[in-house]
Parts: sequence; C-alpha cells; structure tokens
Amino acid sequence: MTLTEAKRALRRELRGKRLMLTPRYRLSAANRVAIRAQSYLAPGRRIAVYHASGSELSLAPLIARALARRCRVFWPVVPARGRVLGFVELTSSTRWRVSRLGIVEPLGPVVPASRLQAVFMPLVGFDAAGYRLGQGGGYYDCTLSPLMRRHARPWLFGCAFACQRADAIPREAHDLPLDRVLTEQRVWRPAR
Repeated sequence: MTLTEAKRALRRELRGKRLMLTPRYRLSAANRVAIRAQSYLAPGRRIAVYHASGSELSLAPLIARALARRCRVFWPVVPARGRVLGFVELTSSTRWRVSRLGIVEPLGPVVPASRLQAVFMPLVGFDAAGYRLGQGGGYYDCTLSPLMRRHARPWLFGCAFACQRADAIPREAHDLPLDRVLTEQRVWRPAR
C-alpha cells in the first residue's frame, strides 16, 4: 500500500467514526473543547479559527469565548491560486461569501499566517506524536511550513473528537507536527 493509499484508507476510517457521533454529543464536545482552549485565549491574542465542514468539530463555542475574551479572531481564506492561506479578521461588520471551494469566507484585508499567534485547525486524524491528517489539500502545511523555523511562530492547535486519534499518522517530510490537540476528553501534548 502506498502512502497516499494509506492516508486515504485512514481518512475513510476516521471520518466513519466521526459520522457515528450524535448531534448532542457533537455539541457537548464542541463546548468542552472551548473550555479546554480557554487558557490560550488571552485578550488581544491573534488567533485563527475555521468553519466546520461536514462532520468536523464545530469551533462556534470556542469562537464565542475568544471574542468574549477580546481575542482578535481571524478566518482562513483560500487563495485564487496556490495553497497558501490568508486570514481575515472578524469584526462586527464582517461580510461573507462562499469561496470557489464552497467554503464560507469573510471579505476584508488579508493578513499572512506570520501575523498570527495561534492557529486552531481542523483535522481528520491525529496521533500521539502530534501529527495531523488533514483533508488532503495541503493548505495548512503550505501555509505554515515556512514559519516553522522562525523563533516567533504561531502555536498550532488541532481540534478534533477523541475518536479521531490514530495509532500513527502516515506522514511525509512536509507534514507539520501540532503543538497541542484539543479534544472533548483532554488536551494532548505531543510525545516527541
């Protein structure tokens, strides 16, 4: 089995587990993840969040807490070309559109990831070493890889249901380890 086939099979397995969760459990899990994220939500901190797609963990409660704590909250926007995400700050007057990929995005000035202090990102799976299995588009890896050797870089948080943990994520050289993974059960600190 090739690495691509292994990733595809693991995505299918973990998405299946995620789809089995009830709406009530999903809501409870999203609230518990928001509580676990609270210590990382300092006033003025520049954080990136995401809009849950399909069966992904919702960050709506985390976003509400971040705004209540006066964090500066940014939303990813997909570029017209390439795979490097930009980020738009959410404000009370933010206008929205649907991107070419069918993702809800804000309109506004775009800032690079280097201006962020924390990135809360979705994932399909994660392992004890902190590696993330994403959707497969490579947007977060392409966006964040250039920042990883910098002294001041954003903290990388994966947000998931506990059932998305795998024994080992098949990885390539460009795959980035996370600093933390937030689930409804606990905060995972990668064993490296």
